Amino acid sequence: MPRLPRFVPPGKPMVVTMRCFQSRFLLRPSDRINALIKGVIARAQLLYGMTIHDLVVMSNHVHLYLCPRDHEQLEAFQRHIGS
Repeated sequence: MPRLPRFVPPGKPMVVTMRCFQSRFLLRPSDRINALIKGVIARAQLLYGMTIHDLVVMSNHVHLYLCPRDHEQLEAFQRHIGS
């Protein structure tokens, strides 16, 4: 069943959780992986102008506390990070 579009109140903070494919432990802590994750999220932030308040990266998922302008910005930001 497809997910319904999120309701994004403009300018309000929200928590977004993104998990790895099949919940695999692909984000294991290491200097290389940490630098890669920071780089991808920083590039997405610059490209889409997302305000990020906090970030928690676990071995198989990521929690982002962010403040999107609208649904389109959130969608593009998540698509960039997830790809």
